[in-house]
Parts: sequence; structure tokens; C-alpha cells
Amino acid sequence: RQVTVAGKTIPLPKPFMVMATQNPIEQEGTYPLSEAQKDRFLMHVHIDYIDMESEYEMLQLLRKEREDSSEVDEKIPVSVILEAQREVNDIRVEEAIGRYIVELVFATRYPLRYSRQLEVTIDIGVSPRGTVSLQKCAQARAWLHGKDAVRLEDIHAMIYDVFRHRLVISQHAVMNNRTVDEAVNAILKQVPIPEGLDPLEREAAKRRIENL
Repeated sequence: RQVTVAGKTIPLPKPFMVMATQNPIEQEGTYPLSEAQKDRFLMHVHIDYIDMESEYEMLQLLRKEREDSSEVDEKIPVSVILEAQREVNDIRVEEAIGRYIVELVFATRYPLRYSRQLEVTIDIGVSPRGTVSLQKCAQARAWLHGKDAVRLEDIHAMIYDVFRHRLVISQHAVMNNRTVDEAVNAILKQVPIPEGLDPLEREAAKRRIENL
């Protein structure tokens, strides 16, 4: 929660976050981040082109801004953001859900325990920081959807963004045009759905994984 520049320590404000963008076309003059540096980012979100209707709405918003430049958007008070963060931290994580998160991570570190195919696909597994990040992101998604506890669907929805920049696939997998997201699909198929949860939730999770 602080940075040091030229021997001077500077406390960071609350809330504080860093966002970085990647352009897959413009690479000259840039250098890739190391695995340890990327691990500090909570998520790696893939953003593709938007659909036609959304792009048209973007044009409408730009026209609206030109027509009424005096309008000022109301800012969210910092206190509201900090309270939301506290509420997210209070979202319940049942033991079965927590152990499922840990096993998903361990499947990236010891893939041979699950399948030979997974073992030849993964080169470097997910760090403990990834375990914490997956739980935090699942809690945030549950909060956004008005839940009081993390569900399997929250984990399955967030695991790609949390693992994408932490899981390193092998050169063999790259040469066979495999992606990290495909490796995550394989992990979800190999790691069993935990017992002790609502039967309907477990069945929905199984169907979701079968369709990957």
C-alpha cells in the first residue's frame, strides 16, 4: 500500500488501482512483463471488438456530449467505494467452495495428478496470489449479483481473467495452437465439482462445464 521513489516512501491513497492496456498490433519499443510482475495484477481481461449495436450507441453518446457539453457527470464518493469493498469482503465463502478454489489452483501446479494431457499442456502453475485473487473476484461478482455467498458460477465466470496471465502453457501447447483459456477449460473438466453443495447448483455447474 505504498511506493518508494528515489528513497522516498509515499503512501498510496484509498482506493488505489493500476490499469494497463495491451495492443497486440503495436509491439515495437515495448517489453513484455515478467511472470512475477504480471502476477501482481488482479486480472487480465480480454477485450474484443464490440458488436455493431454497441458501436452505434458509442456514436450516439459522442453526439450527445457535443450537444450538451455543460452537463457534468456526478462522481461516486470515495466513501461509497470503500463501503462496497467492505461489503465484498463480507461475502461468505463456504468451506467446500474455498477448497474447490484451492484444488483448481493446485491442478495447475501438479497437472499429472489429473491427466497426462494436462501435464504436457502446463509449464508454470498459478501462484498463491492467484488463489487469493480468484476468491476476491468471485466475492465481487457474487456481490454485484446480489448474493450473500460465492457460488460455483462465480468461480467459473472469473477463473479465466484470474488465471490468464498467471498460467504459463508449454511450448508444445503453443506449437499446437493451444491457448491458456483452453487449458483452463481442461482444468475445469478435470477437477471434480465439490460435494456438500446445493444439488441444483452442482448440476448446473456440471452442464456448464460439459459445454466448454
